[in-house]
Amino acid sequence: MAYAAGSVVAIVGALRLGERLGLEGYLIGYLAGHLIIISLWCARIFSEFTSKYRFDFQFLAFARRNQILILTGFFYALAIWIDKIVFWMSPESVSVAPFLRIMPLYDTAAFTGYLTIIPSLVLFLIRIETDFYRRYRRFYKAILGKASYSRIGKMKEQMARSLRAGATSLIAYQGILTLAVILYAPSLARLFHISMVEVPIFRIVSAGAFLHSMLLTTLLIILYFDFKRTALLVAFIFCFTNGLFTWWTTDKTLPFYGYGYLFSCLLSLVVAFYLLDFNLKRLEYLTFASQPVGIHRDEEVS
Repeated sequence: MAYAAGSVVAIVGALRLGERLGLEGYLIGYLAGHLIIISLWCARIFSEFTSKYRFDFQFLAFARRNQILILTGFFYALAIWIDKIVFWMSPESVSVAPFLRIMPLYDTAAFTGYLTIIPSLVLFLIRIETDFYRRYRRFYKAILGKASYSRIGKMKEQMARSLRAGATSLIAYQGILTLAVILYAPSLARLFHISMVEVPIFRIVSAGAFLHSMLLTTLLIILYFDFKRTALLVAFIFCFTNGLFTWWTTDKTLPFYGYGYLFSCLLSLVVAFYLLDFNLKRLEYLTFASQPVGIHRDEEVS
């Protein structure tokens, strides 16, 4: 309901205000719709989790304890935008308002390419929250229940099979969709009012978005297992390489635009998959070795 209400306000408000105020009107309508969404979310949370405090500074202590998670989120968010920022700072960019620049040849193609991965991400996230999560929970329940090592290994194998099945479905469905997008790019360009000059960029970014979807799901799995340092490393590599590779392509001709994002996603995915696979093979050891055994011993002695 929050998404529906906010989307209606954003679309109607942008169209009405855009006709009267121009670019500023479009942005105001867009902002108003998202304010509706976040306001409804906050109202729902505050009504569900009431508190006698108007403001609680405990979140600062949480932030200090979880600096790695904050940095991971920062680098991943920056990685998504850094290729656009690099293009906005290039000589080919255009200033449309104070502090607002665009790269006409890249922005529209990149945004439309991102849209192609939405169905597959939804499918995979649903699978994570259903089949995989049940097996994930059984694995750690077996550990907490002091099950035998063979049973723990069996639970781990079931969890791994669920991950492989989810990854296979993501590659199959998204691969078919991305291939169709690449083949029918000219027709889609006309549908989304993309110029024919941008079609090569649209194809490259769509291929990069396919790799990006697999990178995102791999990163989510890494965080599921609480491999925080691994997640931070992957997010940093994605951010650094996307900025570096994109900066390198800005000095090239038009056909090279988008390859920075594509190769950044590829390299980051290879690193993320390797680190996840390496940690999963040692999951039992990492799970038991991370327990605060020393604390329990001190308590027993006292």
